[in-house]
Amino acid sequence: MKKLLLICLSIFCFGNIFAQKNNSERISALVESKNFRINILNVYHEKTTPLPVYSTHYLEIKDDKVIADFPYFVRKDRPTEISANNIPLDSEIFKYKAKHNTKKGYWLINFSAKNKKGAEYKLLIVVQPNGYCVIDVASPKKTKVRYDGQIKL
Repeated sequence: MKKLLLICLSIFCFGNIFAQKNNSERISALVESKNFRINILNVYHEKTTPLPVYSTHYLEIKDDKVIADFPYFVRKDRPTEISANNIPLDSEIFKYKAKHNTKKGYWLINFSAKNKKGAEYKLLIVVQPNGYCVIDVASPKKTKVRYDGQIKL
C-alpha cells in the first residue's frame, strides 16, 4: 500500500512539473512570436495598493503593433486621486527589445507606443514563466502606473 501511494505521488509530482515546463515553453513561444495578449487584473496605486479591475482591460501585441486599453491612470497634479479615464493605445511599436533571462526564466520586454494624439508611452513588461505579468507604463508627463495580469494561453 505504501509503495502504491509513493508511486501515485511520484506520478502526480512528475506530471505537475511537466505541465509547468510545457506552459513555460508555450509562453516563451508566444513572447518570441510577438503575438500575445495580457488580460489586466489589477492596477497599483502608489505602488503598493492593488485595485482589482473587474471589466475587460488588456494589452495585445500582434507582430509590430500594440493594442491596449489600460484602466485608471493616476494624475500627476493630484497623486492621491485616480482618474477614471482609460488609456487606449493602437499604435505601431517603437524601440522593441525582448530579453530572456534563461537562468530565472522570465522575459523582460521594453518598447514605446503612441496614442491617437501622438503622446508617447514607454512600457516595461516582465513576463514570468507561469504567464503572470507586471506592466509598468510611463506617460509623457513621467507619471508611472503599474498593472499586473496574465497572458492568455
